[in-house]
Amino acid sequence: MVWGGYSAILQPRRPRDTTAANGTPQTQTWKQRPGGPLRVFGHNDLGRTEEYIGRWMEARGVRSKVILATKVSSFPGLNMDRSMVSANRTDPPTPNAAQPELDAASIRQALEGSLRRLRTTYIDLYQLHWPNRYAPLWGARQYDLAAAQSWPKVADMEEQVATIGELLKEGKIRYWGLSNE
Repeated sequence: MVWGGYSAILQPRRPRDTTAANGTPQTQTWKQRPGGPLRVFGHNDLGRTEEYIGRWMEARGVRSKVILATKVSSFPGLNMDRSMVSANRTDPPTPNAAQPELDAASIRQALEGSLRRLRTTYIDLYQLHWPNRYAPLWGARQYDLAAAQSWPKVADMEEQVATIGELLKEGKIRYWGLSNE
């Protein structure tokens, strides 16, 4: 279910309460939800789903019963303005933010934003969404060497994995994975 600008804060509580009562503890959110990097109803709605889930967990006192998953996003290869993703990593949102990256500082800043919105001290599953490297997407079945060689070099996977390792040691995340790979 997509929450945020598409639904009121009370609407997400019923399905969450029902799944928790039935012993299904998993909740996945993502700061880009609702609907990806869109400005809904004339304002930046990024992170609203995380806020709703954070309020729900706090109100119900169920954080220890929930397996919580979220993502950090980058994807520098898109030819579109995604600065609102970076802007939303701080509170209040950063004016004139840069395009999102997956370097160490950006991963940490995104995680801290998620922890704040989710009202928790740790994430059970933290996923790198579109790591900074070329991969055939959206139906492409062939690896394109030319596209890979021209892909913007922002942060390498070694830096990303090292940062995730530090966050694991610090107890801010319990597990990690890749999304859209």
